[in-house]
Order: sequence, then C-alpha cells, then structure tokens
Amino acid sequence: MLRYDPTDPQWASDPWPLYAELREAGRLQRSEQGFWVVTRHADCQALLRDRRASSDSTQVDITKVPPAGLRRSVADDDGSLAQAEVDNRPFLFRDPPDHTRLRGLVAKAFTPKMIDGLRARTEAIVAELLDAALERGELDVVAELAYPLPVRIICEMLGVPVADHERFQGWSAALARGLDPEFLLTEEVIAARMRPSPPSGSTCSSSSPSGEPILATTS
Repeated sequence: MLRYDPTDPQWASDPWPLYAELREAGRLQRSEQGFWVVTRHADCQALLRDRRASSDSTQVDITKVPPAGLRRSVADDDGSLAQAEVDNRPFLFRDPPDHTRLRGLVAKAFTPKMIDGLRARTEAIVAELLDAALERGELDVVAELAYPLPVRIICEMLGVPVADHERFQGWSAALARGLDPEFLLTEEVIAARMRPSPPSGSTCSSSSPSGEPILATTS
C-alpha cells in the first residue's frame, strides 16, 4: 500500500522526493488513508475530463468514503444548515449544468480586456512589494509576494478600504482553508469552521474609496 500522507510537513518543505516515490509506485495506488492516488499527468487529465467522474459532493456515496474523508457537520436540529451547505457549495464542487452556468457568470468579470486593464496597477503593487523586500533585505516569495498580490488586487476590485485589507486577507485565508478536507486541518481550524454562520439577514457594512457603501448580507 502506498505511503501517501498529505499532512506530512515534507510536502511543504521538500516535496520532490515524495513526488519521486509516487511516480515509482505506479500509475494508480491505494493510499494508507483509503483513497486512490493517480500519479501520472495524462491519467489525471483523462480523469478530470471524463464525464463519468464527478466533482459534486452530493454524488458521493458516503458509505464508500474512508473515515479520513468524512467531514463533521455543524450542530443542526432541523437539517437546515446541512442543506444550506449543499445549496451554497462553490461551483468548483458542482457538475454541469450548474458548474457551466456559474462559471459563465464568473468568466464575464475576467475577460482578456478586463485582465489587461489590471496590468498597470498589478505592476505597481509588485514594485511596491519588492521595494519593501529590498529595504528588509529578504523576501519570502509566498508570504510576501505571491499571496498578498492577488489579495490586494481583489480588494481593490471590490472597493475594500485599505484599512480593511489585512482583515480581508484573514477572511480569504479562512475561506481557502474551508475547501480543504478535515485531515489536512488542525483542530482549531475545524472548530472555527464548525461555528454557526451569522443569523440569516445579518448585514456587515463598509465603504469603498469613493464613499459608497458595501453591504454583505447573509440570507
């Protein structure tokens, strides 16, 4: 059985020997956690393009999911929170036609013309981040360039005030971790994810640089 542990810190520090082990093990292996691991690029591409495969969690037979892949649910008396979690799952975890419809809506905001319009501001932010690194005399490429750059761009696209950028970065990190399976998360992160959402209809407000209000309402 394949020794494949995605929680191993070596995946972050030095993954290359682990990749070599995966390649040598064969194209398709069963991991110690009970999952199938596909190790060849061509096979991964074929699997992702095969319409018999599904990205939709609602299509999964949980009786066949290894314990490591199961996710604890928020305390839910009437099942409404569980249903809301299903209804609001990201389009990354949906199959056509829902995936196609939602991806089309997102694509409209990221046309080549739109992206090209961000070029000058993106270059200015990169220069700012690199100048700060030069002053410090060191640069963590991920933490101080690759991560803050897209967060800054997204904040500006949404009109998030500069004073709230750090808070927004924390929110985005929490949302990103929310996509990870539980066996990759710490107990602290799992506990935070299982806290009930704000009451239906609650509203958070802020304002854009032009002074226009930004409202985020849960429903």
